[in-house]
Amino acid sequence: MKGKFLIFAILAGLSFSEAQEHVALDSLVTSGRVYPMASNKVNESYIVISKENLQSTPIQSIEEAIAYHTGIDLRRRGIDGMQSDISIRGGSFEQVLLLINGVRVTNPQTAHNLWSLPFNLTTVERIEIIKGPSATKYGANAYAGVINVVTKIDAENSGHINITGGSFGTYQANVGMNVGKGKLKHGVNASYGASDGYRHNTDYTKKNMFYQNSYGLENGEIKFQAGFGEKKFGANGFYASPKFTEQYEETQNSIVSIGLNQKINHWGIQAKTYWTRAQDKYILIKDKPGVYRNMHIGNNLGAELSTSIQHNLGVTSFGADYRKEMLRSNNLGSRDRDILSVFAEHHFILADGKLNIVPGISWADFSNTGDFFYPSLEIGYHINAQHKLYGNASKVHREPSYTELFYNSRTEVGNADLKPESAKSYEIGYKFAQPGFLAQISAFYRDADDAIDWVKNDENDVWRAFNNAQVETKGIEINVKKDFVGFMKSFALGYTYLDKSFENTNYNFSKYALENLKNQVVVSLENRLTPELTTMISYRYLDRVTMDNYSLLDAKLNYTHSNWSVFTSINNILDTTYTESSLVEMPGFWFSAGATYNFKF
Repeated sequence: MKGKFLIFAILAGLSFSEAQEHVALDSLVTSGRVYPMASNKVNESYIVISKENLQSTPIQSIEEAIAYHTGIDLRRRGIDGMQSDISIRGGSFEQVLLLINGVRVTNPQTAHNLWSLPFNLTTVERIEIIKGPSATKYGANAYAGVINVVTKIDAENSGHINITGGSFGTYQANVGMNVGKGKLKHGVNASYGASDGYRHNTDYTKKNMFYQNSYGLENGEIKFQAGFGEKKFGANGFYASPKFTEQYEETQNSIVSIGLNQKINHWGIQAKTYWTRAQDKYILIKDKPGVYRNMHIGNNLGAELSTSIQHNLGVTSFGADYRKEMLRSNNLGSRDRDILSVFAEHHFILADGKLNIVPGISWADFSNTGDFFYPSLEIGYHINAQHKLYGNASKVHREPSYTELFYNSRTEVGNADLKPESAKSYEIGYKFAQPGFLAQISAFYRDADDAIDWVKNDENDVWRAFNNAQVETKGIEINVKKDFVGFMKSFALGYTYLDKSFENTNYNFSKYALENLKNQVVVSLENRLTPELTTMISYRYLDRVTMDNYSLLDAKLNYTHSNWSVFTSINNILDTTYTESSLVEMPGFWFSAGATYNFKF
């Protein structure tokens, strides 16, 4: 233990200095399926995690980066992104919509394996997060929030080689290359990683292949992407019950899409078509697959077309999308459903641009359950260049996954009579932004009907899928970030308080609805020791409703010189004993280190 605190003391001793002014913040752009806009025009709680932030934060996987922001709950089983659930503002992991470069990634079997992305951190340009429902912009299942992972091809002919290693025999190798000539650019990335595991039967291997290209048009672009990822891992206690220590799982995830963004005079056109595939093989006892084995293969085909026009009354956007979800499973059966939706939104820009009012509506028809309307209203008012007030209200709904409907095992039983869950959601907020400083406070409320959960009355009972009559979620978020010039580089503080209440429930145990974070604090301090050497220290306090609260302290040292970048990362410096999901104990103190060589040709 003395050695661990000595390492922390060295890093912490480098983490205090006087504040100085900073340069202007970057101007970032987000886009839904309706109308692209500058991030300061978004009338919702919105986060952009930049590539620079991803490189400086002590993380090993993409989803871990998201956990360093309040209002977002990462619940892992194992390390390095083997199996992760992400929820936003007390919602379930099934209620978060994932996009890859704006392309919908859904898994009708279950969202448990949604984060098996076909690339790793080195490929990511930024992560965009909307905390709150966005069904009008993104369609059904954007219930509690949306996360868009964005990759980018470098403009120059370039490449990189990255190697990392660390505790528990963990290692990863990654190579990437960008080639461009004229209007056409290509990017390819491949990686392989493995670990002995931090406890019995948590070893794994993983591999990814990802390719993307873009072809420039006059006032537009055509983009193509294709990726494949595979994981094979021991799942000690991951599912069913902690006593099942020999579980094993293999997942495969694929994506192929092509899209067009084109501007013609005052018109903007967005079109895309895509295919995603998810395969999941689960074995209850690794060396005895005949005892219990599941195989699920899901395919999704989809197409979207939207257009927007700028005119004297603002910007009007409308469009439609269609997708077909198909699942073949030895446990869940053969399942298919078609989803068709149309949507419209208008941006009223008033009071010399200070007032922005955005009414919208989306209609969706599901072949198995019928049709649904998603109305929304957003309002933003810029008091001046620094101060902004905003608010939003919307209605959303989510179809049950096929696991919730039809799964059958010795510990879990689905419910074919489940109703879709729906909610009315509201948020008000205030934002102060100027170069080098950002402060934001927001309050939110969600009133959900027929919320889906897995419940039981006795510890020895099986889990059963169930519709709660009503669930109310209330909360408040506060975030402050200050950038500096000089020794101290940045300081960030975030806090979220969340409260849930239930009506007309008659069960004693809940698998997901009663395990949200009640209090969450995240503090990050980044220093610039030299122009080439930086440190980040991050502290997180997590108070979960049904578990003991705990604190995590992480640190990272980055050194960049010429074409080289080297890092050392230390996680769980305090050696905290904690679990995030399913009573799966997470690792104590552990470290990793790596190097990246960047080159041009």
